[in-house]
Amino acid sequence: MDLEVDLVVITTFTLTAKRAYTIADNYRKKGIYVVIGGYHASLILEEVQKYADTVFVGSAEGNWARFLIELENGNPQKVYEEIKNNHPKKEMEYDTWDFRYHNDDHSIISCIINAI
Repeated sequence: MDLEVDLVVITTFTLTAKRAYTIADNYRKKGIYVVIGGYHASLILEEVQKYADTVFVGSAEGNWARFLIELENGNPQKVYEEIKNNHPKKEMEYDTWDFRYHNDDHSIISCIINAI
């Protein structure tokens, strides 16, 4: 939990929420911006908002590029709601961002993309 990062993004189920909150608290204490999404965040928004700077409700793909731009400009929203009927494979440009992924389970997003 001591990675040198600018942004921490966590997706969580209710089963893993306590661990997600611990990770989020650790990074927020260091002044690092934390985003939480996933099923748990979509179901229990008010609780998750206590542990994250921004919460994504529903699928994040439709708002992800917008969030990054708003974060870079210093005005991200506290909550981003899913945009319905948005194709998750839509091209998005991230020319100033360096992404590092640490996720043990990509099956959810893979399932969504392959179902289209």
